[in-house]
Amino acid sequence: MKKQLFTFLFLASFALQALAYDFQSGDLLYTIISTDPPQVRLVGHVDGVEAEGELVIPEIVDFEGVHYTVTEIGKNAFNGCTGLTGRLVIPQTVRKIDMCAFKQCSGFSGDLDIPDSVDTIMTAAFRDCSGFDGHLHIPENMKRIYLETFSGCSGLTGTLNIPESVTEIDADAFSACRGFTGTLVIPSSVKEIGMNASQNSYGAFQGCTGITGLMLHDSVRIIGYCCFAQTGITGEIVFPSGITEIWSYAFSECHGLNGIVLNEGLEYIGSRAFKDCGGLTGELVIPSSVKEIKSYAFQGCSGINSVVLREPPDSFEVGVFSFCSSVTSVILPDGMVKTGGHAFDGCTNLSSVSLPQSITVISAASFTGCTALTHIDFPENLKVIDNSAFWRSGLSDTLVLPKSIERIDVLAFCETNITEAVFGESLKELWENAFSMTPYLNKIVLQGSVPPSFHPEDQVSLQMQRDILIIVPCGTQETYQNTPEWNVFSNIQDGMTVLFSAVSSDETAGTVYLLKEATCEDRTVEVLAESNEGWKFLYWEANGEQVSSENPYSFVLEEDTELVAYFSGTGLDEIEQLFRVFPNPTTGQVTITGRDLKSAEVFNTFGQHVATATSDGDRLTVNLSGLPVGVYTVSVTDKEGKNSVRKVIKQ
Repeated sequence: MKKQLFTFLFLASFALQALAYDFQSGDLLYTIISTDPPQVRLVGHVDGVEAEGELVIPEIVDFEGVHYTVTEIGKNAFNGCTGLTGRLVIPQTVRKIDMCAFKQCSGFSGDLDIPDSVDTIMTAAFRDCSGFDGHLHIPENMKRIYLETFSGCSGLTGTLNIPESVTEIDADAFSACRGFTGTLVIPSSVKEIGMNASQNSYGAFQGCTGITGLMLHDSVRIIGYCCFAQTGITGEIVFPSGITEIWSYAFSECHGLNGIVLNEGLEYIGSRAFKDCGGLTGELVIPSSVKEIKSYAFQGCSGINSVVLREPPDSFEVGVFSFCSSVTSVILPDGMVKTGGHAFDGCTNLSSVSLPQSITVISAASFTGCTALTHIDFPENLKVIDNSAFWRSGLSDTLVLPKSIERIDVLAFCETNITEAVFGESLKELWENAFSMTPYLNKIVLQGSVPPSFHPEDQVSLQMQRDILIIVPCGTQETYQNTPEWNVFSNIQDGMTVLFSAVSSDETAGTVYLLKEATCEDRTVEVLAESNEGWKFLYWEANGEQVSSENPYSFVLEEDTELVAYFSGTGLDEIEQLFRVFPNPTTGQVTITGRDLKSAEVFNTFGQHVATATSDGDRLTVNLSGLPVGVYTVSVTDKEGKNSVRKVIKQ
């Protein structure tokens, strides 16, 4: 029995020595900081983590006849003292509260009133003090709110007021403080929010669900990791001009956020910065100053309906706009070289994509699952369509790829509704499963006289039909049939691989009939334009140039040709009906001359109206400088209401 008592006394003595205290006053332990002036640090409770009851910290304590002022609360002083209850009273003499001083003291209640004498509160000082159910008063002299200082203080209520003295707010400073309400005002003194994160840190205000508004000043430069993630912020945020970086997860899962206006001057958008902000609506404009957009930055922003990038970022990582299911149109800027892997994966309503001529690679899974995307104008310099690029997209009918295409990777057009595919002579590599499970594909046209490298598919379910019609250039049938891999197909035929189409400029005016097709033996094409009642045939235009007024019209097909028949209303002089559009091609403005012109309207290849010009005379000007490179239809109307159209190429 005596041995057990000795052991207990020894352990108790050892525990108190571990606190390194100089003396005890009441139930509290202190160390002397200085004797002139006499100052002490409160380092703990005599009962350690078993301490119970209220904690009232005195201003002055006596030891050996000296009156010592309590100026600091030491590191881990009351860490884990869950039995302490009631209000926490900190005297006006205290200047510093050290690391983890009150960590996990969950029994305190009422206000957390930190006196203005305090100018330093170190890391995790009040972490997980969840019992406070009143207001938080942060001292007016604080310069920095350290990592985890108030993290987990979930019972604090009312508006969080951060004093103007604060210049830094560390990561995890207020995370999971769910009781704060109203608008959070970040003072003009703060330049960085959510910095100095540790490996397991949360965002500075992450999970503060009661905060419904956010006001940022121009002074803020960086919004750190997870800073406002999972908060209750609602409405629109207009980011001030000073912000240069928005870090990973900064606003992720802010479901009440319905709008953001990113500032010119912003350079960096981190990974998943706005992930799953499903309330965001309208057009998302990425400023020209942005240099880096990290992976999945806007993933799951299901309310955004259009995306505009002003300038090509230096870094455009995977999945940036994936699963933005309401996006209907996308405009990528000139200068971009790649579309970005999984960039628009799962954008099920995306129907209009404008790709600049600078794009050479459509990256892996860029448009996977874009079921509303039935057509796309490919850039003329495109070289690679990467794996799964259009898997399960809505592409249908004839797929004509630019002559520059060199490689089509695995599953690129898998599970689409393409009926015919045309490949240019630059094609060097083709994977069979690029077109696997395309049930309507019945014809492939290969324009290269040298067979490209072909990778057949072993799995039957991913193979193309072995009897699919494959048209190869005249005189190369035997070459293809004798080439390993290509010889798995039984229906390879010589044929005209040059593309040809003949249409009416206005289906209400007349119809075009193909009287004779070109063949390997005879490349002559013959067409007929038959006008409807009240209309009269005028002339043929081939690839944008007027070529003949003969009808029927015959010519030798040497290159890809789009032939258009133009008509005029009966009774009008042909010269009066004709008008000129120049320059064509153009890099900016086009001028239209004719008689009694009234207006001109411009439409893109999707039939969307993009520009209008009006005139009271014989000349008008249409400005195309702000439109992407491509082919546009200009519809001109005269004062009598008669209409005619031209194709204009914007370079």
